[in-house]
Amino acid sequence: MLGILFVSRIYGQETMPFSYMEDKWNEYQQHIHEPLALHQNYFRDSVSVQEMKEAYYKHKDDIGTHPLFGNRDTVKFLTADPSIVLKSPLEYHPNKKVQECRATWVWHARNPLYRLINKDGIAQDKLLERLNKKQDEWMDGDFVTLRTPKKYMGFTVSPRPTLVIFNKGKRVGGDYVADMQLGVDFFEYAFRKGTFLDHPNWTSGLGSGARALGSLHELRVGGISNVKDETTFSVLLYANPQSQKNSKEQVPAYTLELLEPENVDEQAMTLFKSFKETIEQIPAKAFQNYYTTDFRIMTGRYYRVMVNKFGWLVDDYFELNKVGTLAQK
Repeated sequence: MLGILFVSRIYGQETMPFSYMEDKWNEYQQHIHEPLALHQNYFRDSVSVQEMKEAYYKHKDDIGTHPLFGNRDTVKFLTADPSIVLKSPLEYHPNKKVQECRATWVWHARNPLYRLINKDGIAQDKLLERLNKKQDEWMDGDFVTLRTPKKYMGFTVSPRPTLVIFNKGKRVGGDYVADMQLGVDFFEYAFRKGTFLDHPNWTSGLGSGARALGSLHELRVGGISNVKDETTFSVLLYANPQSQKNSKEQVPAYTLELLEPENVDEQAMTLFKSFKETIEQIPAKAFQNYYTTDFRIMTGRYYRVMVNKFGWLVDDYFELNKVGTLAQK
């Protein structure tokens, strides 16, 4: 499959060399590892294909990707959006007043607790000071976060769950998927321009990754032919659950389901099936999982595919649902 990439043309972009793609693939795989501790202890369940499909019909026209943090704790960063805290040692503090507080954390400072607000919204500065001075007395156990989460078809997701384990105020272990700079799929990583400092947000490269996916398909089928009218359809790409099971039958790592249009014509169906064939040749671990705030794994990607005489254009709904973007399209 990757052999298809050793050419030098990409739809909608200037010419780019592909001769390094195999090295990029190996490099990408080396920087991702299975977060066993997070999967075994927290993210044990997955969002079903049916639920992902239902979410599309309910939220496909939603505008905006920023989640509401509600009463959850957050972690502040200097150059990125806040992370959301799913579990922290404060939950087990013997003082109920502390348990009921909402905290803001910062890891680049000497004192990790930055702000503490009680259930009435009043800052607890003295309590905050005491907790920071006596971290060894209460900071024990797991600290689980989702790095810079975003809204995606009604789910609050992030590809970066993080587990930090504390014992008497000291960090003694942890688990994570990959660094933020790795992006969320191989295609985005391979075609990224600039440095990590140019991409502090994990959604920054989704557009280029989706377009590269469209170019990969166009290259596989040898360009566009017999497309009479511009055709647009929406799909759900997801990790094939059957590929995770022990079976002698070779099952694709990824597959597609057609979401719209409801009444698809012959041309659109032919184009969809062709795109599906390409997706089902992509090797495993090309797309990273998303993780939800209710401790589930979501493998889905929602794409809008536009085909006309100029080629294939694939857009991720993360991009389409940004404020104003969907309406302009």
